[in-house]
Amino acid sequence: MNNKKSFLYLVVVLFIFKHLQSQPVCNGFAELCDRRYNEVTFPATHNAQSYKGASGWTGWLVSVQNQDKSITEQLNAGIRAMKIPLHLEATKKGNIVTACHGLQAGDLRSKAPRFTPQFVIEAIERHPSYYDKGAQPFKDLVKEVKIFLDAHPNEVFTFFLEDQTLHHEMIIQAFNDAGMNPETYMHIQNKRDKWPMLGQMIESGKRVVVFINNKGVTGTSASWLHQFDDFVWQTEYSFGDVQDLKDDTKDPGLRNSTSKVNYNNRFMAPQNKISVVQHFVTPSVKSYTLYLGGKKSEAQKANSRDVLFPRLKAVYAKAKSPLNFIWVDFFEYGDLFDIVNQLNGVGTYKDKNQWVKL
Repeated sequence: MNNKKSFLYLVVVLFIFKHLQSQPVCNGFAELCDRRYNEVTFPATHNAQSYKGASGWTGWLVSVQNQDKSITEQLNAGIRAMKIPLHLEATKKGNIVTACHGLQAGDLRSKAPRFTPQFVIEAIERHPSYYDKGAQPFKDLVKEVKIFLDAHPNEVFTFFLEDQTLHHEMIIQAFNDAGMNPETYMHIQNKRDKWPMLGQMIESGKRVVVFINNKGVTGTSASWLHQFDDFVWQTEYSFGDVQDLKDDTKDPGLRNSTSKVNYNNRFMAPQNKISVVQHFVTPSVKSYTLYLGGKKSEAQKANSRDVLFPRLKAVYAKAKSPLNFIWVDFFEYGDLFDIVNQLNGVGTYKDKNQWVKL
């Protein structure tokens, strides 16, 4: 009798083990597989490529660092969306698309110390990578993401491209050169349709979503380069210190008129709008400085549960719809991932109604 009980127990254990093994997992959690793309909250990095501090005269003049970890390190830690600014970089072989922090010429000329040599200002304007030491050809950054996704087939990833090149054909070529074939990797979202579920995106293999902020100037684009204006509403982003982040009168503080339109239409069929919470501090907002990146000491406070969670609650209280992407600086500080898990109701927060409870 004992042998029969032991055998039955073993059969049950093996059945459960096999069931758990076969259960699909999406972005780390089975619960997310049956949720639509815009029903999920994703941890994201702001200016993901700017992860190295400058040194020498460029470091003294301009600071644009927003992260500490490389692209691969961000992915390995759990980041599933990145905001990437793109610029044209002059090389001996011509211009290339470079992922690097932007700096307007007017800002540089007005805020740089008066005794800064003209040739220094002109050099920085031609070569943005002079002051962003994390800058790299965009195709190399895409290749890092591709390598990660190939090794992790159950992950959905999102690019937010802040494009200053205005040459979509060059951006498309960068993806192709990196081996991220759009026909294989890219999800195409019809403006008239609901977003698919994460499980469906993973099953199809088309689990990369790309948003871009303009239509380019050459007339060449692609259906997988989704316009911000068609889908995205973004919160206020101009915060000079953590106290600013705590000022809920600024939220949602929609970034522009199109953002307001998308926000106002967020409940209209097909209910496929995407929200971005910009949660980072930029010291130059409140000071006469070219310290245009983030600040670790501020990020440590901004990303803490005491600051980040109340702000998300305040934005949600007004929007009454899930907040999909949380952009932060120096993501490894604070409680970003724990809060994202709570909002998604996964891990130690197994409850699908987290947003209702805020």
